[in-house]
Amino acid sequence: MKKSTHKITTALLMAAGMGTRIRPLSEETPKPLIPVHGMPIIESNIQAIKSAGIERILITVGYKKEKYLYLKEKYGNIEFIENTEYKTKNTISSFYAAMEYIQDENCLISESDLYIADPSVIKGEMDKSRYLIRYVSNQDYEWGFEMQEGRISKVVRPRPGIFLNHHMYGLAYWMKSDLKYLIESVKRLYNSPGHEGLAYDEAANDIFDVIDMGIISVDEGQLYEIDCLQDLVKADPSYATYLDNL
Repeated sequence: MKKSTHKITTALLMAAGMGTRIRPLSEETPKPLIPVHGMPIIESNIQAIKSAGIERILITVGYKKEKYLYLKEKYGNIEFIENTEYKTKNTISSFYAAMEYIQDENCLISESDLYIADPSVIKGEMDKSRYLIRYVSNQDYEWGFEMQEGRISKVVRPRPGIFLNHHMYGLAYWMKSDLKYLIESVKRLYNSPGHEGLAYDEAANDIFDVIDMGIISVDEGQLYEIDCLQDLVKADPSYATYLDNL
């Protein structure tokens, strides 16, 4: 029997960070606006989102926020949300700034340092809440998940010597029935000491026992996570000369 699906109505792209690990390129240009094969990283997201039929796009901005304004003129359906805490907090602050705008929506939530090489990885409909992953040889340097019977039970940070058979991408589909639990978890954590360093994904660790969060596996080369200069060179070898200066 065919699975029922839900239309994704909103996409939230988190683009407030300073991109310190990709300096000197990010000193003048926010990381999501750095071109890969001639296209700014965030525009690869926007174009794939629009191709999938997702009509509403929100972007959280902070560092060099004025650099993003051209996107609204170019693409039309862009709304900007300012994250005033981007200098001192992790992505939990971008989610917190945007959560009132995404409640009651089936939402794609993504970091904006993912270069989308294959737009088909972005879907306009989804059967349930899911994260993107890529299966790899055992690794201990990328974020990932603990799984139980095909369901995510925990988001885990990389730990030396603790090997995972996959690589988590910071792109997830959240159905509105699950998103309400995530919003409540973020609200609770925001009143707790130590929340500043949390990724928004880690707030989901408190709710995985009450939601059914699945995964979608993608292939190598369909998208690239650009954390550092080495990642950028892997996606676009024309930047190789920057590595010579490290």
